[in-house]
Order: sequence, then structure tokens, then C-alpha cells
Amino acid sequence: MALSTVVTTTHFTNYLETKWAPRLLLDTTEEMLIGNQFMSGSDLDVERVGNQTYVRKVAAKTVNKAAGTVALDSESMVFEADTETAVLVSPQFGYCAAVYSEQVQQRLMAFPKLEKAVRTQFLRALAAQIDADCGGLASDISGSSADVNLGGALIRAALGTLRANAQREYRTGKVGSAILRIHPNQQQHLYGIPEIANADLRGDSDNPNVTGLLVKAWGADVDISGNIESVSGQHQNMLFIKQAFCLLYNAEPQFEPPQREGLATIVSAFSDWAAAEIYDNYAQRILTTV
Repeated sequence: MALSTVVTTTHFTNYLETKWAPRLLLDTTEEMLIGNQFMSGSDLDVERVGNQTYVRKVAAKTVNKAAGTVALDSESMVFEADTETAVLVSPQFGYCAAVYSEQVQQRLMAFPKLEKAVRTQFLRALAAQIDADCGGLASDISGSSADVNLGGALIRAALGTLRANAQREYRTGKVGSAILRIHPNQQQHLYGIPEIANADLRGDSDNPNVTGLLVKAWGADVDISGNIESVSGQHQNMLFIKQAFCLLYNAEPQFEPPQREGLATIVSAFSDWAAAEIYDNYAQRILTTV
């Protein structure tokens, strides 16, 4: 039998269709690397934001010294107006939506890998937007230091200020964890800091091998994010501890049931979230030039 008679058959064509798209490539989006370090609803006992909610803070107290010979009656004592302060947290709604023809919808139903890839992109887009809003909170931080590029002295100074302001909530390597998020164009300057480059090559007891991966700088968790905000020619890199900010939800990223519109299908995903600065003294902006 000639080979030409078995090259193309109906059976073989069906087999190729069954094996269609074994691997799918996804367009890239920013990852959530800022907001996932904020306080969550479980940290604050907040299940839902509603139209708005208040995160309530109880102020620290002041000690007044008095000589042992002073009679401490109500007229000679110093009192504080001990009222709680509240930070308003207001939600915002965002969604992704796409419409698919009947032919495409049938393909999505027939090939789970394709459907999973499409759904993944919806959720990634929402996560990137939420994280961008979290990065935008850098504008609310009052404390800042600046230089043209990231350097060891700049980071150490910001860590020192954070330690002084956060007091018992942050002590390097002992209490709390400092989070440093920098813009991608500062990565080369971060790796150029001698102390960090040497530590990265040497490793430590947890990471003894040369991995080329930097995860700590003077005790701070470091990562690079394109969601770092740029304002007036400066990147607003963020150094903070968890209690500085919160990220709360009315609805975490999720899908609506598919909706039929004639022979088309509408697929949508949404989220209702709220991000806010809670303690300004628990964060620092490190400004670098765009």
C-alpha cells in the first residue's frame, strides 16, 4: 500500500483536533507584591467594608511625672481626652468583561486548558489593578528620603527612621518584618550596593548556595514591582511594616455566571476592594529619579 493513502484520514484529523493547543502562553501582567503584604480583613476582624468602614485606633498614653510630696487630686492631675481615632476606608469596584461568539464558547467548553487560561487572565488583571491602587498609597506617606538612585545609605537611613517611628512594632530581625518594594528600574542599583552584592554571593545558613536571588536587605523583605507609583519624575518606592496599610474586600476577585446574549456569551469577573493607610509612622517613601 502506498504511503500517500494513509497520510491524511478522517480518523487522524480528529486525533489532531483532540490534541489541539497542548500548551497556551499568557500575556504578562504585574503580580500582586504590595497589597499582599498589607493587613487583611482577618487582621482587623472586618468581614466586609460595606459602603465605607472605619478602622479604629486607640492612642498611646502619656506618662506624667510627679514629686512624692505633691498631692495628686483631680485639680493637679493632667488628663488626656482619651478618644479613639478612626481611618475611613472606602471601597471601589472594578471588573473585566469579554464577549465570545458561539464558536469560541464551544471551544472553551471543549478544551479545559483554554478555558483555564482565559479565566486566569481575568483574575490576573484584577490583582494587578488592586495592587496598583495599593502602590498608589505611597503618596499618602509623609516621611520620605530621596536620591537619584537607590543606595545603601538611602535604605539604611529609611530603615533607621522606620525603627524610630514604629518603636516596639519593628525591631530589625526581632519584631515585625520590614517590606521594601522598589521600581524595576532600581533593580540594577540595588544589586550594585556592595553589602547586598557580597551577601548575595556569599549566602547564609538559610541560603548557603549561590542562587543569584536577593530576598533580604538589612532584614527587609525586598521585591521589585511595576506597581510602584511614579509621580512628578520620581519613583515612590515603599518601605513599610504590615500594620501601615490595610487591604479589605467586599468581594474578592471572582466570576459572574456566564450570561447569554443571543448567540454570544458574556464572561465577566469583578472585585470590590478598599486599600488605605492606617499608620503613617509605620511607612517611609524612598524617592528615586525616573
